[in-house]
Amino acid sequence: MARAESRPWDLNRIMPAWESDASRGCTAIPAFSLAIMPVYLFVWQLLAWSVTVVAFLPLTIPWGVLAYKIWHGAKEIEEDMSEELWSRSWRANLVLLITSPIFIVLDFVAAVWFELPAELVHIVIWVFFVAFVAWMMMFFFSLEDFFQGLLLTTLHVYLPAVTLMLLWWMTRWNPLFVYVLGWLKEPKG
Repeated sequence: MARAESRPWDLNRIMPAWESDASRGCTAIPAFSLAIMPVYLFVWQLLAWSVTVVAFLPLTIPWGVLAYKIWHGAKEIEEDMSEELWSRSWRANLVLLITSPIFIVLDFVAAVWFELPAELVHIVIWVFFVAFVAWMMMFFFSLEDFFQGLLLTTLHVYLPAVTLMLLWWMTRWNPLFVYVLGWLKEPKG
């Protein structure tokens, strides 16, 4: 039996030190880390589209009413709620319009001033934005729990956001989206 096989804990015999040295040739960077991951670009654009959709205030008021009716389904809406639906919708959209720039400023401060990784900052700010919008939907439309607000958020903000995103990918024209995107640091990888 050879010497290395008799003492398996003797790693110098199995793999000499010069072979385990990373500075001697095993320093190739994998090709996938050289490009930006598509999920980071998607979240970067989705955050910008979320704020852009919320900024279309006159258009979002009837869309909020329609989103609530879609969410409510075929059931009859209570009389008190049907009378207050338009006022609840414009109040919710006004609060979202006022608070959405705060999320963009937080993203800008964290990514540019504090120099945190923009990829992770965008994801965290987007999650906070979705949670805030769901909470506002729950509050203004008197929903029973957070997940009902999250479903209404999906109908109210992200159905138009995804539609506008697809249109933007085809036409590449939306000045408000380009302005919002300019405040968000582009992900590097």
